[in-house]
Amino acid sequence: MYENQKSRQAICNFRTNNTRIPKVTGRYKGLERSERMCNICDSNCVGDEYHVLFECKNVNVMHYRKKYLPKYYVYSPSKIKLILLLRSNNPGVIAKTGAFLRNVLPLFK
Repeated sequence: MYENQKSRQAICNFRTNNTRIPKVTGRYKGLERSERMCNICDSNCVGDEYHVLFECKNVNVMHYRKKYLPKYYVYSPSKIKLILLLRSNNPGVIAKTGAFLRNVLPLFK
């Protein structure tokens, strides 16, 4: 599979909750949303999409965030920027976001 296809697939899986982030796995375990804490950092935040992309303090996640995500989205993040990032039609942004997700999502087990 081409890198661009892998990036699109990673983004699609992320957007459709086909991942193992705590927000998703906690739902199947019957946990309240407020109890679905990130299991790879100690920030005591709900492990949802926003947390994974912008807030997680795991060393590996921070490294990949700095390496792959465009600075526009990372600095002063917001819900609007989250939506813009995941809905981007820019091939470069798609490739970088997909690369970030391909590297980060396996950390959640």
